[in-house]
Amino acid sequence: MRQNNIILVLIFVIIILTVGHVNWHNLYLKQLDEIDKLKTENGILSTSLEQCQETVYKVCQENDTLKAKIDELHESKTEILEYEYIGEYTITAYCCEKYPHICGGGNTAIGTPPIAELTCAVTDLKTFPYGTIIYIEDVGIRIVQDTGGFHSNKIDVAVETHEEAVRWQNKKHKVWIIKEKKE
Repeated sequence: MRQNNIILVLIFVIIILTVGHVNWHNLYLKQLDEIDKLKTENGILSTSLEQCQETVYKVCQENDTLKAKIDELHESKTEILEYEYIGEYTITAYCCEKYPHICGGGNTAIGTPPIAELTCAVTDLKTFPYGTIIYIEDVGIRIVQDTGGFHSNKIDVAVETHEEAVRWQNKKHKVWIIKEKKE
């Protein structure tokens, strides 16, 4: 009987070891499969990385080409345009919203609606007649299309919203008139 018990225990141990081995083998096969999937994904990612690097290289080349063209345009622009420095002006803002309020809401002095980021108002129409194109340092290019009830060392630029006009920081900026160069 004791011998039968030992044999049964041995058979049980063999069964447990066999089942454990089968489970371990299945786990091993799953891990091999995962490794193959990771190798495939790594290959795909490597290919994608190479393509991205090529794209970045092309974009950098195009960027250099665009910079060269911008420099070329700037050089040609300075040949056909001249900039007359007028002085420093306090730049304020008014909005283009259509309802009546402190900013306006109507047409400009020349009879057209103000255009945000383009229209500006002045009081000194001798220096800045209607249609004058000006460049305002740190603000950009504007066209004189309006006049306002403020003192002469200010320029009022049109912005989209009343909230934007209220947030505007009234600072002094250098101003140039842009003219076609006379030969």
